[in-house]
Amino acid sequence: MRMAQILINSVDVSAYVLDYNVDKAMGDNEPVDEATIKVKKTISAVVTLTHSQSVEIWSGYVAATDKRRFYGTIMGIERQGAVLIIKCYSRMHDAVKQIVAKDYDAAVDASAGKISEILKDLINTYTDILTADSTSVDDSGTALILTKFQCRYTDVLERCQALAKVLDWLVWYDHGYDLVYFKPKKYVRNANTIYIGGASHNVGKWESWKEDTIGFMCNDIYLHGGRDLVQYQEKFNGDGSTKTFTLEQVPESVKATLTTTIQRGGKSGSTSTYDYTVDTQNKSVTFTAAPPIGSSNVIIDYSYALPVPIQYSDPLSIETYGRFSRVFTLPDVTEVEDAQNRAMNYVNAHKSPARSINLTLRSAAVRTIDPEPGQEIYINDALNNVIGYFLITRIVETWPEDSMRLKLGDREWRDSDIETDSQLRLKRLEEQFSRNEDVLSIARVVRHPFTLKRKSFTFTNEFICDSFVIGNPINGLLGQTKKLDNFEGDVTTNWTSAELTISKNSTAATVKTGTYSMGAQSASAQAGYITTTQSFGDISAKTGAATGTPTKGTAGFWLYVTAAGDITSVKLRLGSGASDYLECTGGSIEKSTAYGGETLDLQAGWNYILFDLDAGAVTGTPDWAACDYARIELAFSKAETAYIDRFTCSKSNYVPNGLGSATASRVIVSATYA
Repeated sequence: MRMAQILINSVDVSAYVLDYNVDKAMGDNEPVDEATIKVKKTISAVVTLTHSQSVEIWSGYVAATDKRRFYGTIMGIERQGAVLIIKCYSRMHDAVKQIVAKDYDAAVDASAGKISEILKDLINTYTDILTADSTSVDDSGTALILTKFQCRYTDVLERCQALAKVLDWLVWYDHGYDLVYFKPKKYVRNANTIYIGGASHNVGKWESWKEDTIGFMCNDIYLHGGRDLVQYQEKFNGDGSTKTFTLEQVPESVKATLTTTIQRGGKSGSTSTYDYTVDTQNKSVTFTAAPPIGSSNVIIDYSYALPVPIQYSDPLSIETYGRFSRVFTLPDVTEVEDAQNRAMNYVNAHKSPARSINLTLRSAAVRTIDPEPGQEIYINDALNNVIGYFLITRIVETWPEDSMRLKLGDREWRDSDIETDSQLRLKRLEEQFSRNEDVLSIARVVRHPFTLKRKSFTFTNEFICDSFVIGNPINGLLGQTKKLDNFEGDVTTNWTSAELTISKNSTAATVKTGTYSMGAQSASAQAGYITTTQSFGDISAKTGAATGTPTKGTAGFWLYVTAAGDITSVKLRLGSGASDYLECTGGSIEKSTAYGGETLDLQAGWNYILFDLDAGAVTGTPDWAACDYARIELAFSKAETAYIDRFTCSKSNYVPNGLGSATASRVIVSATYA
C-alpha cells in the first residue's frame, strides 16, 4: 500500500487529507503541473489556508517520504460543506507570472546564441523561485545558434517553450529535485516493460487505442518565413504633365526626390501638407504637382519585402494516406536554410497518423515501474498487436486509490504542436504590430454648424478597485491580498459597537462577494466605532514588518451609503490589541494615491475605501504575526445606516487586488445644454 505525506506551509496535514490527485503533462498546452487535494474543514486546527502557501506531496512504499511527487503553491480554495478542495499549481507557474524584456544577441550576450544557455539565463535571472543548472539542462551545442532571440514583454515560460520548439526538446519542472529541466524528447527510457493481458504481468487495462487521428497529419507544408527589406531605386523622366509613376515592386517605405530636392510624403485626408502619396496596391507614387521636364529627374528610393517561401512534402506519406497540406507563417525565419529545416522537421514529425494510448497501472505496477512524463517505455500487448516504445505524455496519480493513469504515444505532442503554432503566429503578429511609434497625424471628422438642444453628456470613469483583471500589472497579480472578513459569518458576534447597531445585511446590493454585508445603523449625527477581536492571523508579509510600523501595504473595504454626505470621515485601527495598533485615515479609491494624503469623496451606493498602512500612526507595538484587532470609525452626519463588505489587506502599495470582480463608477464631467 502506498503511503503519503502532505505538507502545507511546511505543516504536516496528512491526517486531514481525504484524497488527492497529481496531474503531470509534458505537452505545450499544459506546461504547469496541477494538484487537487481534498481535506477536512478541521484542517484549520493546524494551518490557516491562504493563497500562495507552499504545498508538497510525498509518497512511497517503504516510507511516506520516499519521493516528492508535487511541489507547488495554493492557487484556489473551494468550500463544499465540511470539505475543502485545494487547487494547486507547481512552482513552474512562477515562470508564467514573470515577464521578460530582453534581446539575446549572439554577438554581445554571454550566451553567445547557444539555446541551452539562453534558457538557463531566462530561468535563473527572470524568475523568483526557479533554478536551472548544468545537471538539469543538456548542452544544446553550437550546431544551431540563435543569432538573435527576442523577448518582448512576454512571460518567461512562453519564451522557454519557444526555445524547446526550435530544438524539438522538452522543458519541464522536476518536483523531486526542484529544478527546471531542458532535454530532448524521449530523453530516457524506462527500463521496465508494460505487459498487457499476460498471465504474470496483468498490470493494467486499455482505456482507448487510437490510430484514427489522421486529421492531425501534415505531409505537405507551405512555410512563409519573414520578409527581408531590400533597398531599390528607380528613375523616371519628368514631362511636366505626368503625376503618377508606377514602380516595379510593392513599396514598404518611399523617399521621392526631384533632381536634388527631397519631397514630403503624405496621405490624402490625413496629412495637411505633402508633395506626393503612395498607393501600395497599385505600386505607384503620385505627386500633387507634375514634376518638371527633365532626364532622370524623378528619383524614387524605396524598400520592398523579399519573402522566404518554402514548400516541402513527403511523397511516400502522400501516396499512403493522401495529401494533408498546411500553411504556416513564421516571421522570425529570414534564411532559406532555416525555413527548409523547420519545414522538413515539421513534416517528418507529422507525416504519419498519431497514436495514443490510455491505460491504468495498479499498485504493483506503479511500485515497479515508477514512470515519469517524458520517458519512453516499452509496451507489449500481444492481444491487440501493439508492441514497441511509446512516449509517456501524461500521468495522473491518485491517492488513497493506489493507481496511476497514463497517456502514451505522440497524440499529445501532435495536438500541442498545432496549438502552439497557432499561438506563436498570433504572438508574432502581436509583436510585429506593437512597436513604439509616434503619432504623426490625427484624423477628425467635424460638421459645422451644429446645435445642441436640451441634450447632455456625461463622462464616467470605471475604477476596477480590488477586482482581479487578467493582464493588469497591478490587479492581475495573485497572492498579494489576504481576506480579513467578508461578513458572511456571525457578524453580530465578531463585531461590536456601543454607538451603532450592528446587523448582518442581505438587502443592500453587495459587491459580488457573497450574500451578506455588515450593516451599521446610527441613531444620530455622531462618530461610531465598530470593533472586532477576531483573529486575522499572520499578516506580516502584507505589512513588510513583523512588529511596529509597516514598511508597505494597503487595506480596504467597500462602504455603502444612501447619500454622498451621510459619512464625513472613515478611519481604521488595525493591530494586535486595543493598545497596540496602527491608525489610518481612509480615502475614496479615485481620490487616493496609496502613498498618503487620502481624500474621502463618497457618492451614493458602493464606494471603495483605501488605507495606506505605511502612512498610518502607530500606538504601542502591534504584532503583525498575530493580528487580532480592528476598529472601524464612521463619522455619521445624521441618523442613517451604512454597510461594509469585503475587508482585506495586501502587500501591494496600490490597492488590495485579485479578489473577484467589483467596480466603482464615478462621474467626472456632466453638462446639460439649454
